[in-house]
Amino acid sequence: MVLANPPFKGSLDDSSTNPDVLKIVKTKKTELLFVAHILRMLKLGGRSATIVPDGVLFGSSKAHQGLRKHLCDENQLKEIN
Repeated sequence: MVLANPPFKGSLDDSSTNPDVLKIVKTKKTELLFVAHILRMLKLGGRSATIVPDGVLFGSSKAHQGLRKHLCDENQLKEIN
């Protein structure tokens, strides 16, 4: 189980980002990278409760759309409050 409230603002250089995280979402935005990292940490049947800014779920960039697709297609997204 992962409970998280990751930082909402910031960016990282590609060279300092784990390549496995970049396979999930190709971006420099820390809020998206943290969500991707949390998804990587979960084992089969694992759960996460993560606070994220609206942009993670409603942003229009390719990275936002790709992460949403990953959340919906490869995970069991249960609830958005």
